[in-house]
Amino acid sequence: ANFGLNTFLLREVSRHKGEANRYLVNTTILRIGLVLLNIPLVAGFLLLRQRIAPQFVETPPLEAETIWALGLLYSGLFFSTISTGLTALFYAYERAETPAAIQTVSAFLTTTLGITALLLGGGVIGLAAVSVVVNAVTLAILGTLAVRAFFRPRLEIDWGVQREALRESFPLMLNHLFATLFFRVDVILLELLQNSTVVGWYRVVYTWVDAIMVIPSYFTLSLFPVMSQQALEDRGALRRAYILAVKLMSLISVPTAIMTTLLAPFLPF
Repeated sequence: ANFGLNTFLLREVSRHKGEANRYLVNTTILRIGLVLLNIPLVAGFLLLRQRIAPQFVETPPLEAETIWALGLLYSGLFFSTISTGLTALFYAYERAETPAAIQTVSAFLTTTLGITALLLGGGVIGLAAVSVVVNAVTLAILGTLAVRAFFRPRLEIDWGVQREALRESFPLMLNHLFATLFFRVDVILLELLQNSTVVGWYRVVYTWVDAIMVIPSYFTLSLFPVMSQQALEDRGALRRAYILAVKLMSLISVPTAIMTTLLAPFLPF
């Protein structure tokens, strides 16, 4: 649903800050449109999962509670997809500390409200509802701060920008799609071959990987607006920045890989 549009927005706004509203509004319109277009794909996948999977493997159909939870989680995309554009806007203006702080607040709210929902007997539907609420709160905070720091968004539809955004973002979408499938298709296969309990154990272990991946994600996002400008103005500086970034990430990744490998027997517990 994001379609790589956040990267496109970040790149263009970091180069042309005077056109920030035009890029923000038009990429947001595209994101919302993609969320709507993806609804039949999600419904088709669930139908396939419900009717076909149980015929080939010993996996029961999803319960109604799970279907409702998935529906709530997907509805939260209407908030989070707008937040994604606002987050990219902060990075384009080299204000990475703001979305990082807001993500910390969101994580705190998710944990606190999630535990409360479970204690009150909300189950997975309660957790999904918490996700929607947190997405809405995150959007409200980001929107308020963006208006105060940059500008008040105004409707400025530009079909040319939207066509350019889709064209430029398509390779990024494919890259993100394949990367996501590569890391997540095993969850679907594991449920079909084993059961949902085993998937739960597997996801607990994978949480460590997701946590560590926050480091390169924020690091590259922080560098991106500077490197985007260097790509236009000074290719030599871009090359030096790239080499330095690779060295810094290598200094972090190699010791992390060694430590997590040695600690692997203890991490799940």
